[in-house]
Amino acid sequence: MKGLTLLEVLIACVIVGILATFAVPQFAQIKERALDKEAHTYLVSLQAAERIYRIEQAKFYPETGTVSDINDINDNLKVDLPQSGSWLYSVNITSSDPPIGAVEATRDNTGQTRKWTLKIIGAGEEVEKPSCSGDCPS
Repeated sequence: MKGLTLLEVLIACVIVGILATFAVPQFAQIKERALDKEAHTYLVSLQAAERIYRIEQAKFYPETGTVSDINDINDNLKVDLPQSGSWLYSVNITSSDPPIGAVEATRDNTGQTRKWTLKIIGAGEEVEKPSCSGDCPS
């Protein structure tokens, strides 16, 4: 008779279990890094869309205040933010003259809140990287 003994099967299960304990935390970290890169990509798109909107309309969207309705942002800035996903996006203009504002991506995951912010810049200003606040990756 050919086959595996119960002991051989148990040893194989233990080895797989040990390997899984190392792989699962790594997977979670890789997933969070990928989600952060997704937020960065959409923030840069929103920043560029704001600059185009300002060229076309001679003002930022919104003129002042905060908009977090994805449909409004998509319609006015002609972007394609996901309707549902890991991030909540908002556009915040605090002053129209001089124009001051930011685009933000907020993620609230099991009590850990993380927010990426990218300043809205005018023509001729140097593009910055998004900055993180809250439970940020190291």
